[in-house]
Amino acid sequence: MREQQAPDPPIYRDLLARWADAGRTLPGRRDPEWSRLTSSPVWPSTSSGLY
Repeated sequence: MREQQAPDPPIYRDLLARWADAGRTLPGRRDPEWSRLTSSPVWPSTSSGLY
């Protein structure tokens, strides 16, 4: 079972809220842009017309 963590102090909650509202990556949360980049193929397929 996972231990419950104490809630963040108000100053950190406010900072995290501002960062979330600005679309920034937050500590402890997945980064959608990084997930998208790492799930893409490294090289384009040969049918893409680039080669």
